Amino acid sequence: MPAGGEADELEAAQWDFVVALYAKPGVRDSCLALQNDGRADIPVLLAALYATITQNTALDLQTIGEMDHLVEPLRKEYVLPLRAMRTELKAAISQFGGSQLKALREKILEAELLAEREQMVLLSRCLFQKTQNSEETTINDTLKLVCDFYFHKYSVEEEIRQKALACLAVFPDAISSMKRPPTYLSSPGSGQRSAR
Repeated sequence: MPAGGEADELEAAQWDFVVALYAKPGVRDSCLALQNDGRADIPVLLAALYATITQNTALDLQTIGEMDHLVEPLRKEYVLPLRAMRTELKAAISQFGGSQLKALREKILEAELLAEREQMVLLSRCLFQKTQNSEETTINDTLKLVCDFYFHKYSVEEEIRQKALACLAVFPDAISSMKRPPTYLSSPGSGQRSAR
């Protein structure tokens, strides 16, 4: 695991990457479709992408399962209940209006994002310890791997799988248009890193 300041730097860089990627055209809608239709956990997907880009981390279904298991308590206890409240409030605002309901919904969204950011912190620490892959790992491989994990976990029907997989096309172009994040090339415990 990276040391204190280095861990903070890595987590901040990962979050900056996630925020910048999410702002790219089509990424937000694709993430929502993957989350709602494909049942994918978006922090797991984005953390896996970040590890692929910055560390060429060797990801497999077991690693994705470990990542999912690590953040499942946060997802079940906080993220999903907050998301459900936010969704219900959206319907209530449509029906009743009211600036107080809108303000409440914004506060719940902030809390949901904080919980997702905490997921990202846990995932960042987990992935930093993984071995780097000697073979080239592609963004497409990582996206498909994460989706396949969630498709299997939740027995997602084939038609919905195909619809969700179509959403992946937006990511490679969005990522290639971004400034590359720092590359963390250290092996666990070495404390060395280099910027790409």
